[in-house]
Amino acid sequence: MKVKTTRFGEIELAQADIITFEEGLPGFPDEHEFVILPYSDDSPFLYLQSAKQDYLAFIMANPFLFFTDYEFELDDMQLEELAIRSMEEVASYVMITVPPRDVKTMTANLVAPVVINIHTHQGKQIVLEKSKYQTKHLLFSETASPKGGN
Repeated sequence: MKVKTTRFGEIELAQADIITFEEGLPGFPDEHEFVILPYSDDSPFLYLQSAKQDYLAFIMANPFLFFTDYEFELDDMQLEELAIRSMEEVASYVMITVPPRDVKTMTANLVAPVVINIHTHQGKQIVLEKSKYQTKHLLFSETASPKGGN
């Protein structure tokens, strides 16, 4: 399958590369198919690229590279929706906001992680209820520093 992107041009992907978000993403309920593309070979960042809209892509990262004490739980309904039987099937990401003027002030949304079943390729952005986290946690602060590449 060919996917057009504004960042990478046209790329060829297997159907197995598609992550399906049954409910879409918050703010994008009609967007159901995405692919994960590396930002670059040596970067901890990834793109969550729409398979249908070439202009629609989000920057994500593994939260544990920046916030080693980050934690959240999935309830039974979320586990069932994503067909998760063990936590080894889970990949977790957070959306990153990159301000236009100063990349040192990039933030991560820890309230709404993107959870993907790596076997079924089902995904969901989950809004954590009664969370101790915020939507804008600085990535590069004294308490948050990258622990390595992807």
